[in-house]
Amino acid sequence: MGTVRSDTGTVSVARTTSGRLLAYLNATPVEGGEAATGFADFRLAHLRDEGATDVRLEAADERLAVGDRDASCVVDTYTNGSAVHRYREIACLGSDHGEAEGVVIGAAPVAAWSTESPDVERAVVAFLRS
Repeated sequence: MGTVRSDTGTVSVARTTSGRLLAYLNATPVEGGEAATGFADFRLAHLRDEGATDVRLEAADERLAVGDRDASCVVDTYTNGSAVHRYREIACLGSDHGEAEGVVIGAAPVAAWSTESPDVERAVVAFLRS
């Protein structure tokens, strides 16, 4: 994994091979509007606002215990704005005693998910525990 350019205040890394994205991780502070309750709806709307299409919810849960923190997480799939690639992602809002702290997103192309998801999931959990 190597760092990649991302929005101000965020950190992103990606694993690539021959110029193709295999996995992507992003950590960002709370920007406003994120809350444990309704995080799945917030995340799906955010993807659509960024130009994603065919956004589909696969799973969601609020107030998951991860170490001594809580997390609200969503698993979804979407097609990127250029309608070239389809991705699956795990996005989690981490909070400490109800105070939202940050969002971590792990994604991979749907075709690579079975190979990449163990590392993506470990990274998401590690971020939430830190």
